Amino acid sequence: MKRIKIIAIVLVLLAAAAAGAQTMGRSGGHDLDSLWSRAQKAFDLAQEDAVLLLEGRNVTVGQDGSLATRVHRVVWIGTSVGIREYADLRVPWNSATSDLDVEILRTWRDGRWWPDPEVISETAVVHTLPHALDRADDYTTMRETMLLHDGVELPCIMETAYTITERGGARPGCDAVFVMPQRDPAVLVEYTLDVEGDTPLKTASYNGAPEAGPTEISPPRSLRWTIDDVPALKMPLTGQPELYEPTLQWSTWSGGSAFLEAWSGAIEPAAEISSALQDSLARRLLPVEGFRATVQAILDFAGEAVRPVHYDDRFWRFSPRSAARTFETGYGHDLDRAVLIKALMESRGITATTVFVTGPGSEPLDLEPAAPRGALFLRLEGSASSGLPLFFDVSGGVLHHTDFQMVHKLTIPGRSAELPPGSTEGTLTIRCAIRPDSEGDWTGAGSLVTGGSFCLNDRVLGTNNRMAEGTQAIVNTVLPGAVVGHANPEWILAGHGAITFDLQVPDPTDPDGRFVIGNPEGGVLDRLPHDVHLYDATRESPVLLESACDQTVSVRFKLDGRTLQHAPRPLKIENSAGSFEVAVTEKDGWVTIERTLAIPQDTIAPENWPALRELLLEEADSANGTVIIGEAE
Repeated sequence: MKRIKIIAIVLVLLAAAAAGAQTMGRSGGHDLDSLWSRAQKAFDLAQEDAVLLLEGRNVTVGQDGSLATRVHRVVWIGTSVGIREYADLRVPWNSATSDLDVEILRTWRDGRWWPDPEVISETAVVHTLPHALDRADDYTTMRETMLLHDGVELPCIMETAYTITERGGARPGCDAVFVMPQRDPAVLVEYTLDVEGDTPLKTASYNGAPEAGPTEISPPRSLRWTIDDVPALKMPLTGQPELYEPTLQWSTWSGGSAFLEAWSGAIEPAAEISSALQDSLARRLLPVEGFRATVQAILDFAGEAVRPVHYDDRFWRFSPRSAARTFETGYGHDLDRAVLIKALMESRGITATTVFVTGPGSEPLDLEPAAPRGALFLRLEGSASSGLPLFFDVSGGVLHHTDFQMVHKLTIPGRSAELPPGSTEGTLTIRCAIRPDSEGDWTGAGSLVTGGSFCLNDRVLGTNNRMAEGTQAIVNTVLPGAVVGHANPEWILAGHGAITFDLQVPDPTDPDGRFVIGNPEGGVLDRLPHDVHLYDATRESPVLLESACDQTVSVRFKLDGRTLQHAPRPLKIENSAGSFEVAVTEKDGWVTIERTLAIPQDTIAPENWPALRELLLEEADSANGTVIIGEAE
């Protein structure tokens, strides 16, 4: 009888042990089993690649200036796509200024954690050097640490936790922007901020993000943002989800001058060049005169001397190398090359100011100050007689004329630069008139007028050859095979320009009488964001255009006894996104094909994407530009 009781007790204990083995337990104050239960109720797992049970950030700003960011993620993975996204993580950090502490790397499968709950496999943390830095010795303190999960099979749940601590002393303030929705849906997204001492703190929430609230058992300067059952980021992904997704922001900068002083304190001392480098530059500039020519010669000199290193320069934002060191090594990321170019320019009396350029749309991040975001540019100014400033895109290597400032949002570190008055609407109008000549080609003339964000002055300013070549590149996309002879500026203003030109076009009646009026280079279709695909019938995210736009392409041709066998059908569309029109007129032996596209707003809501797509498809359709001409009798 006792033996039977003992067996029964053993079975009960085994059952309890089995039940315990099927419990994920708690981690970071969260009940993982409860989160998993909520995920199964809130989301259709059969339709998802992955679901985040928890996406957490815990940021601690130390009184000594240190910044510790703890990432805690628990994710259910259901497909191979989810494995690629979450199983092998690449974590960038700079070992010269930061420390990485990997706390948790484990996989829940078959009712248990793999490996054991408190164990991190010896092969799971692999420190690698970024490939972009393999020939840049001064940057080899950078690491891209691979965090690899063991025991991965489908489906499974993976937990990851690590902390990157940026050591103090590098800056008198810090800030962050965090978009709360993630690439996949999430049960809980949590952001906790702890600020030690009396460091000033400002916070803001946008687009429906929750306001910060105090944590339960923390001092008053500990805040938490939480959001439950969060849908995935709207698709397709755009370059600025903070414009429309729930987003939080915080800043510990004490004022506009604080960032400016920190930035200048890092940039200015580094932007000095040696006497030997000055001599090399002086020899290069001996035959050069004039502001723009000098600027271009300096950029050419720097471009030949220094290889671009394509890696995120934010890891060195307040510690650029000296200009002399960048020149000596022959390589540099954007910030280091900006410092070198700034030093070279200022050695020749040209003022070079660092500015940041953000993308389209209304900037919602209004905490002042906050570290500037966007592409790094240099604003270049000569003497009073040099005219308006130039803008150099350090990453893209493109020199822009002053009209660039008319149509982009610029941020000078420490203060915002207000845009000059006037419309930034992108306008492009190209008109061509051609007729057959005695030698078998078609010749004629035309005009190109551009303005606002579509201003093409940069393409044509300079020598007469540059004007003709730049104009031809644009005209040739409208009339394939066209050759521009002479191009003359009618007027060039900040943000607007007009050019007239002569052109010659191959005989369209050879071989089949067909020619297609194309879409102008630098026009609407050329400037669509990378996330806009005409094959997408629907989309969840808005379309963020550079600006509102108005584009006209008009081609007139004289028949001179030839017959017009085919022309585009007249068409007019007006919808919630704008308008598109094709007009065909014939008078006194001249046929005019005019195609107009107007989009009066720079942000198109997702529900209006089908309307915008309708307009863009018509603009892209070669049928709206195809003409067939028969030979003369």
